[in-house]
Amino acid sequence: MEQVLHLARMMAEMRLAEYEGARIAKISWRKEPRPGMGYGVRFQKHGTRFLRIVCCETKQPLMGEISASLMLGKGGVGKSQSVPKEERILKQTGTTWRCFSYAEVLAFVAAAGDANSIHRQEPAIVPGMLILQELLGEHPMAQRMEIRFFQPLYCEEVVHLLPDKAGYSAMAKGERKFFYCI
Repeated sequence: MEQVLHLARMMAEMRLAEYEGARIAKISWRKEPRPGMGYGVRFQKHGTRFLRIVCCETKQPLMGEISASLMLGKGGVGKSQSVPKEERILKQTGTTWRCFSYAEVLAFVAAAGDANSIHRQEPAIVPGMLILQELLGEHPMAQRMEIRFFQPLYCEEVVHLLPDKAGYSAMAKGERKFFYCI
């Protein structure tokens, strides 16, 4: 979806020093910007370990809004989300969604201008914006989507989607990687 790539490029153009090593904790996407949102990228909150950025395109065909919350530095996204044994067994009945290759990740970060080295190292972390782009491709009628990341998803990890209360949990290697809802 070209809209997500466009918004990712806008964010990457900021070239923030803090962005190196940062991981996305949450992405909120809207097909149409909220009323009063003007074009551009701006900070909503900026702390020593946390950054929230809003990116808005107001013109078609790339109109949209993304709010991204990032955990700064080399630390994790948050507490471990190990999946209980019963739920790991349920994973067997979940839908195998996909597995991102290193080449896909490199192509996306090059196209987006994303300079964060966590997407180029071995093993590379799959960019949250790439995950958003792929999910929106599968839900073309979605007007909104939110993704909460618990653990990094690495290249070559097979992702299984399980229906959850209000959306889907994505699991790989016995860990809950992210949750998304439409």
